[in-house]
Amino acid sequence: MTSFLVAQPAQSAGLLDDLARALFGQPRPPPQVYFVPPAPLSVTVHPKRRQQPRKLVASKPTAPVVKFDPAVDPYWYLDDPTLRRGDIVVTHADVLVFEGRASQSHRASDFTALNRSRLVSKATQQRVGAATGAHTSVPPAGVQTMAARDPAN
Repeated sequence: MTSFLVAQPAQSAGLLDDLARALFGQPRPPPQVYFVPPAPLSVTVHPKRRQQPRKLVASKPTAPVVKFDPAVDPYWYLDDPTLRRGDIVVTHADVLVFEGRASQSHRASDFTALNRSRLVSKATQQRVGAATGAHTSVPPAGVQTMAARDPAN
């Protein structure tokens, strides 16, 4: 008759430990772990250096400012370099729409009366006409037409 002795896992671990102690001596105890709190952080703040303001260097000269005086020149808008197609110019005599090209000087033929311009919508024509009282295209007495200044005429 054969008999088998089956040991439980917990008992077999103890058996092997006993055997290891007998053969190799007492094992070393596990090393002790100690918690050492870290040293507090230290931060040094230095004031920011004052930066000298940068000197402005103009790379190219600025364009001269054009000043218009309608009291001196009633056709000031003929020399206006800022006019763009569709701009509305209101003078004491009439309301005009610029239909020419952008340039330094313009001709009287570059302008059209507000009520005849196709660049401005009817709604805008009515609003500008109501605001300026430009529902008539007859200039006031004593006012020359702009064709008198146009060098092409």
